[in-house]
Amino acid sequence: MKFRFPLKHFLSILFLLITFSINSQQSILDASVITDFNNALKLYNNKAYAAAQKTFEKVHKNALKNSSLKADASYYDAMCSVKLNQTNADKKVLTFVEENPTSGKKIKLILMLETITLQTKKLLML
Repeated sequence: MKFRFPLKHFLSILFLLITFSINSQQSILDASVITDFNNALKLYNNKAYAAAQKTFEKVHKNALKNSSLKADASYYDAMCSVKLNQTNADKKVLTFVEENPTSGKKIKLILMLETITLQTKKLLML
């Protein structure tokens, strides 16, 4: 009696193995992005805004589309721009607001930008 392994069974198993492999790689990527985000948040909380901003930009680039992690990275990237008084800070704030219209963080970000802008204007008047 010969044991025959039909081609359709082989292809089904191969498909499952490939799918599992892809999902495993995605999980590893997600874990890496989360780790990067947490490291960037530590830098931000320690007021190392320039280093944090670079990492938040990396997280934003690598996070899944429409994920909360991507939105949070965009928010903190914009906050770093505001705190560093970068010339493109207003553009980053507006981009965040446009991409995340329902975010509760948009008000805080806009107020922070306005505060920094007013402080800068006061300094220029002195």
